[in-house]
Amino acid sequence: MAGARMKPDHARAGMSTRARVWIGLVAVCVFFIGAASIPVGMLFSVRSDLLSYNDQLNNEAEVIERLGGQKAAASKIRFMISLGDWATGDSSKLPDLLIACGECGVPVLIRLLDHRDSFTRYAAAQSLKGFEDKARAAIPRLLEMADAPDGDPVFSTRTAALVTLVSIDPNRPEVKKRLISALRGRDVGIRCRVAYALAEAKNLDRDLIENLSKKAQAKRRDAACAAAAYAYWRHGGDTASVLTNLRRILLQPSSNDRCEALAALLRIRKGTPEIVDAVGQMALNEKDSAMRRAAVGLLSVVGDVSCQSWLEKVVAQDDSATVSLAKGALEKIKKAQQEKQAKDKQPVETPAKPD
Repeated sequence: MAGARMKPDHARAGMSTRARVWIGLVAVCVFFIGAASIPVGMLFSVRSDLLSYNDQLNNEAEVIERLGGQKAAASKIRFMISLGDWATGDSSKLPDLLIACGECGVPVLIRLLDHRDSFTRYAAAQSLKGFEDKARAAIPRLLEMADAPDGDPVFSTRTAALVTLVSIDPNRPEVKKRLISALRGRDVGIRCRVAYALAEAKNLDRDLIENLSKKAQAKRRDAACAAAAYAYWRHGGDTASVLTNLRRILLQPSSNDRCEALAALLRIRKGTPEIVDAVGQMALNEKDSAMRRAAVGLLSVVGDVSCQSWLEKVVAQDDSATVSLAKGALEKIKKAQQEKQAKDKQPVETPAKPD
């Protein structure tokens, strides 16, 4: 059309470029939507498996199989953790599932040590304990946790970190420093847990054993001293001096201290009449019902005929706090006796004489 103004070439080229950009963006979106359909479906499937595990528990093998095996399960759980509790449900239940993943679960457990929920951190630290030196990568974070008091007497992340460090490498200098500091600290609960953890450790350095000896003979005779005495005995301490220290703790007014001393004595001298009688007296006469239940539990641990008469006396007292425990312990002892009698009655097969 004559007289009509034509747009310059660069303007037409600009429109063409914008169109190509928009077409490209649409194509990319379509591609990613199509490609993402499988991962999104998988995400909801994994979420469903994790939420069902939260409800049922104790079906770790089944869940891991559905997730594709240990390695795949650990990888998927790690990804779901990054999406938050919406994707995993109760995160504090994940450590049990990760334990079932074997060594593949260790990096994910270490990641959970930084979770915002303190109980999840506690559960993760506890779970790493079973991996021993295979969890060495967790040591730096566990050391940080061991230096951070949390004030929780039951689910203490600091205590869990210290106990797990014992299982990984108690003789490592920076770990040893924290353990000795914990043994010398004021928190009785932490001192007890660390001492009992050290009792189960192998090849402890001499300075750790010496600290256990000092704690066992401390003037402040409490439950932690009893735990340290037992740990010292496990690592070659003189039995006579350890028993003397434990008997001194039995004279303390605190029922908790006496109960811990009796527990240590039972571990060292299982079934000794004087110790069984002391535990039985506590089960019958202790004013604190929690300590009576603890004493009944100790009698149940011994589990032989010497405890039977004491448990029968507890049942006769009709104390609702301890009767059910005592009845269960009695049933356990009687069942063990019946099994032993049945085994003794079985004829012993003598090998046939060769021709």
